[in-house]
Amino acid sequence: MSIKRIFPSIEFVVSSDEDICRVRSEMSKFAGKIRLTEKELEELRIVITEISKNIIKHSSSGKLSISFGEDEEKGVYIVAENPTNNHNTTEIFDDGYSTANTLGIGLGAVKRLLTDVKVKVEDGKFILTGKKIFSEKKDNIIQTSVYSRPKPGFKSNGDAYFIKRYEDYAVVAVVDGIGHGDKASEASSIALKVIEDQFKDELEQVVLTIHRRLHGSRGCVIGIVRMSKEGKIEYLGVGNIRTQIYTPEMYKRLVSFDGLLGSNIRTLRTDHLTLSRPCLIVLHSDGVTSFNFEDKRIVYRPVMEVAKESFEKYKKSSDDATLLIARVP
Repeated sequence: MSIKRIFPSIEFVVSSDEDICRVRSEMSKFAGKIRLTEKELEELRIVITEISKNIIKHSSSGKLSISFGEDEEKGVYIVAENPTNNHNTTEIFDDGYSTANTLGIGLGAVKRLLTDVKVKVEDGKFILTGKKIFSEKKDNIIQTSVYSRPKPGFKSNGDAYFIKRYEDYAVVAVVDGIGHGDKASEASSIALKVIEDQFKDELEQVVLTIHRRLHGSRGCVIGIVRMSKEGKIEYLGVGNIRTQIYTPEMYKRLVSFDGLLGSNIRTLRTDHLTLSRPCLIVLHSDGVTSFNFEDKRIVYRPVMEVAKESFEKYKKSSDDATLLIARVP
């Protein structure tokens, strides 16, 4: 089970659920460096969780080592060991087999999700070695997660969001219709329709069209980002949609123009950036309290986890709320 190592092994002592969380967090950071998809990362998290639980369940404490690397294929190499008095390894991967009076489904899942896995008992230790090879995959421009809900007590959401992947680039946006309820929702819907129809146009033209279409309506504010396969990013914002970018080396808040689409706007200008990968792009309406991630390793974490945790922590109860996070791997 040789694999060319391009990053050093990360090693852990596992003896509690807190340790499992720590292993998963550190593993996600390293997995980002070889650009795993969300599905691949989730499968790997399941494997690590089940192996760690098996260690705690049977021995209270053990060791876990994880290495990432690539040869012709991207992969991960796992070694787990813990003390044992059991020398029977023939049925250990069978679903329903357990020596700890549990359901015994964990290592069965591990065997299905890993490309190659072996176990042995040696010198009083249960040793599991596993390898996961990730198939060659198409360019994945962005991985996204979004949470949005209307102000409590309202059925219609004045906030809206746009996410679409095209052949060579992707577009994401957050729109906030002024006020709450149906009228605010109508304004946001008009803005989304314009983005859908004019996704190939310059961002200034897209926003100006929204401005004209919303004349006489509640109006809206907007933050819109377009990303290419090459890592080039365009951004244009009007109003109080907050937009931030994180890379492992830096944090940048993108500045929006003052104004209200449908009512009054100033001269528009698109920001053009080229950033190192991976990077995390965060957009949210003012129904989410402004926040910053102090630990820039956040760029390596699964985007679904980051969005869920952030929305639950920072959403306001007094407004429509939308948080969109896009990860450029």
